[in-house]
Amino acid sequence: MGTFNWIVFLWQISLMISVITLLYGIFKKSWVSLLISFITSIPIAYYLNGAENGWRLLA
Repeated sequence: MGTFNWIVFLWQISLMISVITLLYGIFKKSWVSLLISFITSIPIAYYLNGAENGWRLLA
């Protein structure tokens, strides 16, 4: 169990939630789902942008 990485797990969950809520929000035209998708994609965007701060630990 020592090979399990919680940071990667949380990053993958955040990615899945953002994609699922994005598709649901587009399909149902729900601004709440699109807002949830945006908020959950922020840590991923900071990580891919190369942020060298606390956000990188979350993503």
